[in-house]
Amino acid sequence: MRFETWITELLQRPGIEDMMESTRPNPRPGTATTDVWDAPYMHNFLKSADPTFMSPSGDDLSLVMMLHFDFFNPFTNKTSGKVRSIGCFFMVCLNLPADVRYNASNAYLVSMVPGPREVKAEHLHAFIKPIVDDMLELYSPGILISRTHKYPRGRRVRAAIGIESMDIPAARGTGGFASHGHTCLCHLCNAKRTTIDRSNLSTFQLRNIDAHRQIVDMWLGASSLTERQKVFDTYGVRYVDWLRFPWWNPFESIVVGPMHWSKNVLDKHLRKNMNWTWDLPAGIPDNRPNRIDPITTLEYNWGTCAFLSLNEEEFKKSKLTASLVRYLCRQRGIFEAGLSRERLIDDLNSWVNKANSISMVRIY
Repeated sequence: MRFETWITELLQRPGIEDMMESTRPNPRPGTATTDVWDAPYMHNFLKSADPTFMSPSGDDLSLVMMLHFDFFNPFTNKTSGKVRSIGCFFMVCLNLPADVRYNASNAYLVSMVPGPREVKAEHLHAFIKPIVDDMLELYSPGILISRTHKYPRGRRVRAAIGIESMDIPAARGTGGFASHGHTCLCHLCNAKRTTIDRSNLSTFQLRNIDAHRQIVDMWLGASSLTERQKVFDTYGVRYVDWLRFPWWNPFESIVVGPMHWSKNVLDKHLRKNMNWTWDLPAGIPDNRPNRIDPITTLEYNWGTCAFLSLNEEEFKKSKLTASLVRYLCRQRGIFEAGLSRERLIDDLNSWVNKANSISMVRIY
C-alpha cells in the first residue's frame, strides 16, 4: 500500500486530524523531555531544508513519520519450531498523541522483505529505494487529498521521515553502515576494533554528515565492485537512498529503539557483563559465577613456559587458546575484554618489551 492510500483512509476517521493538529511542535528550553517533540532535534532537522515545513500555511497538514524495520519469525520463536525470517518496514505518525501513536490501527505497513532468511545489508537497497521515491514526492510538493473528515473539500498533506528507530543490526544495515563485527565497529565515531580498549574518549572523533557524504561519493565513484568493496572495508560505509533526503543525517536521526536499548543493551550489559542482580540495590554480588572459560594447570604451565621462552615471532605462531591468552593478560593487568587473540598476543609481546627495559623476562 502506498502512503497516499494509507493517509487518505486514516484522515477519513473522525478526530484523527484534531489529534494530529494538537501535537504541534512546542519547544520548551530547559524543561524535562517527556515526549519526542520535546527533543531539540525534532524542531531543527528540517530547518536547513525547509524552515516552513513545521509551520504549514492555511489548511496544509505536515506530518513527521518514524520509520521502523526489523526481521521476525512468522512461525513465532519456539524451541522446536521452524526458523524463518522475514522483514517489514512500517511507520508511525509522530503527530499523533503518545497514547494512540503506536496503536496497530494507526501504523502504516510500508513493505515486506521476503524470507526465508534475513537478506544481506547490501541487498536492502532494492526495498529502500521505492520508499524514498514515495516519501520525496510527499515531502515536496506533497499530495492533495480530495476529501477528509474535517475538510470535505480536501487539503494538502506533506510528510517527512524524521526518525529511524531500530535495533543496532537493522540500523546499521538500512543506514549503509558496517555491522559491529567490522573493523569500523561504530557508526557514530571513528573507533576501530583494535582501539576499543581505550578509555580516553577524546581519542575518538565523532563522524559528521559532510565527511560521510564524501566517503559515500568515493564509494559511488569506484570503477568496479572490487574498488567499492575496498572503500567499504576501509570506512565501513556504503551508499543508501536515504541520502537523497536533503535533511537526512544518520548520526542524529538513527536511534536505538527503547525496547532494544533497555532489554538487549542495558540489561545485557548490567546482568551479563557486570553480573548485577536486581535483588540487590547496587553493587556486584560476592557469589557471582565465573563466566571465563576455565583452563587446566597443564595448559597454564605450558602457556607460561611458551610466553617466557619463545621470541616474538615464535610466540605469535604458538597455538595458545584464546582463554589461556586472556588469562595471561589478566595476570599482567592487560585489558583483554572484546579483543581478539591475535591482538592480545601482540599486547603480551609489547608488555615483555617494556619489562625487558627493567629486567630480563624472557629466556633467549
